[in-house]
Amino acid sequence: ARVCHALCRVVSRGSEDKAAAIRTAVNMCATVPSVQAILLFISEEKSPGVRKMLSDALEELLQKDQGDELVMAVAEHASVMMSSQESTKTRAGLDISETLIAGLKENNSLTKNLLPNILVQIVKTFEIDSDTAFEIATKHFMEKIELFEAKELEKLTKNLLKTLLVKVKQDGAQQNKMAELDVKIFKSTTKMVVGFIKKVLDYKIDEKEKILEIIFKIFDEENCDVLKVFFVLAEIKVIFDLDMDLSRHVLSYKDFVIQYKFLCIEINAEDFFCMEVVLKFLEDYAEVLLEFQCEKTRQLIAQLIINMSPKCVKHLQRQFKSCLSIYTKSRTPSLIIKSVENWCNGLDLKEVTQNIENREFIDNDATKVRALSIVTQAVKVTDVSLTAVNVYARQWLTILLALYSNDYVTDYLKSKMTYLTDLLKVSVGVAKVGDVKKLILEGVDLEGLPGEKIGVQFCRFFVHVFYEFLVRRPYVLLDEDMKKCSVILSDIVKYTLKKKCSEEQYGNVLELVDQLWPTFEAATTFNQKYTLLLNLNNFPKKLSPDSNPLQWAVSVICSDASREDKARLISVLPGGDAFAGCYIQL
Repeated sequence: ARVCHALCRVVSRGSEDKAAAIRTAVNMCATVPSVQAILLFISEEKSPGVRKMLSDALEELLQKDQGDELVMAVAEHASVMMSSQESTKTRAGLDISETLIAGLKENNSLTKNLLPNILVQIVKTFEIDSDTAFEIATKHFMEKIELFEAKELEKLTKNLLKTLLVKVKQDGAQQNKMAELDVKIFKSTTKMVVGFIKKVLDYKIDEKEKILEIIFKIFDEENCDVLKVFFVLAEIKVIFDLDMDLSRHVLSYKDFVIQYKFLCIEINAEDFFCMEVVLKFLEDYAEVLLEFQCEKTRQLIAQLIINMSPKCVKHLQRQFKSCLSIYTKSRTPSLIIKSVENWCNGLDLKEVTQNIENREFIDNDATKVRALSIVTQAVKVTDVSLTAVNVYARQWLTILLALYSNDYVTDYLKSKMTYLTDLLKVSVGVAKVGDVKKLILEGVDLEGLPGEKIGVQFCRFFVHVFYEFLVRRPYVLLDEDMKKCSVILSDIVKYTLKKKCSEEQYGNVLELVDQLWPTFEAATTFNQKYTLLLNLNNFPKKLSPDSNPLQWAVSVICSDASREDKARLISVLPGGDAFAGCYIQL
């Protein structure tokens, strides 16, 4: 065993010619004491590479049918290592468990006796990389599932769920708030475990309610972490695709939601996992929550919004937007409107404004504005009254335009572009149409003078912010006073190619191009028009043959324009008979 360990260390330093010697040394270790020595070396080895080589060598030994005694020795050691509080030893235990499963492949008796416990032990490690060992173990389990009775599968399901749900004790005290890494591991482990349980129950039991029955039984018998229970139930709703009847069962079981105080749960703004669980459960069980406890559900959402710090909103922006979109789909309830107004108007935006006026771009301000951007995008702005936000948002438009006109943005603020984008998103989102138009029109009448069309340049530079404003009906670029800004159309088309657009958005852009074309044609060069048509050619949706841009292209091809210009335009015409006559012009 010592020779084997030493050889692995040599090979890890690049002496690959010693690999055969390792195999020879391992083959001479087919005794329980020798295997226990190898296991000890694996447990204490700090190098993942050396540990992996020793594990692979041991796996090869176990696959040679050396008897149950060796496999049992490995199983016992793996269990001890995976129960360790030291991460290095736990990971060594996971490596050993992978080796052990290879030794179980052809041994049905040991598979039945050992594999369920191995699965539970792997989950209990809560290591970031335990998924590999779990995947290997579950693959072998599903291959051998015929060995297990329905009661044994239920027992395994219960033990796996207990691992997720029962409160963890650390140093004699129960663990409360989870660290960010622990949350990440718990979430991925939950998804992994619930997915496996679904395969098991589908195969032998085929009853979705069985998992709910097991969870509630655990609740009756054990001291469970309420937040983890709600998170697991939310994952079950999604992975098991629970219908309305089963979703009602979740909420009605012994008045579960009332009994465990979900709808009056204490919101801890500093506990992001608490906030995430509430958002997830509200989203996944929205339909049945609104049926059972509509008013209390809305009260909880209102309380949630009020309690979320800007940092929390930023951290959970995807979950926050997704949840709120469900509860504000048709109309935003007055209770939620009021909480959004109070949250937004409670931010100290005066200080933010003073700081950007003084060219001080502070991280804490950036977090506030990012959160404000998320919240104002999550609700219909027309439903809420954001008096304080509106006052400062108009000032931000003016300040940022001034910074851009002095080249301060492009020269000094490239690293702050995300913050500037958020400031503009909020401003354009809550400002009146007239205020945004006024900004874009800044300098349009200063032909040949400093500051000429500075608003247009600003809009083109931040086209990703102005995009939604420009491509929604009625199109502001078609207004009579906006005709001198038609060059922005090129940037809209280019940005459309970069972003993921819906079919409706592509249709809107094509409609805008068609209607604005006469103005755009008169204000731009041949190359600008050709480039726009070239970019449109990459759209999944196409202009109609009788559209203004394509009819312009036909007119140029049929004119006395140069052969080079005609050839370039023919290359962007769509195929078909509609333009067959154009080809003879060359």
